[in-house]
Amino acid sequence: MSPVPAQTVVLPAAAPAPNLPVAVPGPDYHPPVAGGVNPSGPAGKPSKKRNGLLIFGIIVCILAAIVLVVALVYVTFRQQQPEPLNVNAPSTATVQAAFDSADITPSNLSSYAYIDTEGLDDPELTDVKAGNVNYGEGRQSATCEATAKAKWENESVSVEQTVQLPFTYNTSTNTWDPGRPNAQSAGEKVTPVGPADLEKVQAALPNLLRDYDADIASQFPNPEVAATADLDKEGGEITFAIDQAGQNEADQHTQTDVNVGLVWQDGKGWVATINWVGEILGGTQPAEGEGDGDGVQTPEGGASDNANGGAATDGGSTDGAQMLLTCTTGDLVEVPGIIEYRDNRVLLRSDYTIRVMLDGRTYIARYFELTANTFVVTNGAHVSVVGEISATGTLEQAPLMINLDYEG
Repeated sequence: MSPVPAQTVVLPAAAPAPNLPVAVPGPDYHPPVAGGVNPSGPAGKPSKKRNGLLIFGIIVCILAAIVLVVALVYVTFRQQQPEPLNVNAPSTATVQAAFDSADITPSNLSSYAYIDTEGLDDPELTDVKAGNVNYGEGRQSATCEATAKAKWENESVSVEQTVQLPFTYNTSTNTWDPGRPNAQSAGEKVTPVGPADLEKVQAALPNLLRDYDADIASQFPNPEVAATADLDKEGGEITFAIDQAGQNEADQHTQTDVNVGLVWQDGKGWVATINWVGEILGGTQPAEGEGDGDGVQTPEGGASDNANGGAATDGGSTDGAQMLLTCTTGDLVEVPGIIEYRDNRVLLRSDYTIRVMLDGRTYIARYFELTANTFVVTNGAHVSVVGEISATGTLEQAPLMINLDYEG
């Protein structure tokens, strides 16, 4: 067989394709895997401007939160904190009513001697007034102090003092509540309106006598006492007749008189002083020749320690003096002591109890009356007087006189 010749087929030429963009295939996409690397490459860095805005926003938020918290705390505190007080002082009527209902007594009067304090419990009030209002911390409390002049009086003394009455404001009732009154002791005025308390002076007699002369006091440890008083609001004197019984009925009684003077002294009350002690009768006397030593002469015989004067005797029948003076009327004597003014007279209270043998008569003297045409000396001054002695004294406690007008 003969080969068949190949047939040639002629195809028409294809129309030219339009001019289109050629799509280029991109890389295969793989989702990121933890620990892997994004095949697409690292992300780009954010800009600095964007970071600054973010930080600024965070700060603004924090500040706004702080402001909000502070505002909440302030509002809460204001709701819980009461308003500050602004009140007026209590009225005069309120203060007067509080004083009238209070139990008001004087301050301590224990320093005033020989006065009666019974009945000093209903004072007369004057000049009642309220003081200024004082506020506590934050003006959440208020106090005020009212004052009044109070005057107490009984048959013994009159007492004038300023009385303070504290008030505290009650925020629950919006009223002033009074406290306890307090009488000021500073600036007090205590004056006598009656005599000294005789019973209190008599109770103090043993101590007065002991301070005056311990030897005399030892002879009257527990005496019976009878008092004769001449007292008023100006002072006066009390004469106590004291009688000390012996240890048994057979023993002799010891008796004497004690004169006590009383004067008022501000801040102390009645001041009691023994003016004189009379002749001591009975009892056991010191033996002859016994004395106090140190050159002090004790006279012989006798039985009296008439320390502040008393009647003269003719035979030296008194005893107990500390010094002996023998003289005649008109002799110059020198006596040291303290000046005392009494009953328009000037007296010298000698430093010693002196047994004066004048013109053959014996006096036991502690006080001497002084006379002079010109005599200027301070009451209570300690002096040593020189003058002419005589027995013309006009006071019982000062039977002897010393005349300071003499020719030297």
